[in-house]
Amino acid sequence: FSARPPQIGGMAGIKSAQVQSSPPGGFPPLLIRSFVPKLEEQIEVNTLKATGDFFNADGKGSFDWGDGSLQSELNAVLPDLGMIGKEIDKPLSGAIHVTCSASGQMPNLRIAAQIEGDALTYSSGPPVQAHFNISADDVPAHFAVVITGQADSGGEALALDMRAALEDSSIVAS
Repeated sequence: FSARPPQIGGMAGIKSAQVQSSPPGGFPPLLIRSFVPKLEEQIEVNTLKATGDFFNADGKGSFDWGDGSLQSELNAVLPDLGMIGKEIDKPLSGAIHVTCSASGQMPNLRIAAQIEGDALTYSSGPPVQAHFNISADDVPAHFAVVITGQADSGGEALALDMRAALEDSSIVAS
């Protein structure tokens, strides 16, 4: 762990940090760098990086305690599912890339995510290309979520179009 002295102007002063941890289950250590919170009315993370043997992730975001506004982005890559497959004893391969964001004012956030799968395989099955879009509005007050996607393995394709909403304390899906 390393940190620089506090700065003037309300900055918390952690310019960079490296945190090594060993999560349970034998997964590799997590490395987090460049975390800069502001301890005034707004919390801001300029750069968050997490790396491990199985993944890389980076993000940034801010939250304003005064008006409840949130702005955040996160990108994550699982570059080799084969490594994860070995850990869980499953014949996996391929790569996954995830991009997600959250924005808006509490309690009406907009959350969006895109998930890309490249050459995904299980056992000796054919490689699959997959793309999914997920969006949710008015989270957590109410929500309306749309999930669309497509998976293609050469000659076979699968399309997904799902919508769900919270109406009168019930989830309605179509």
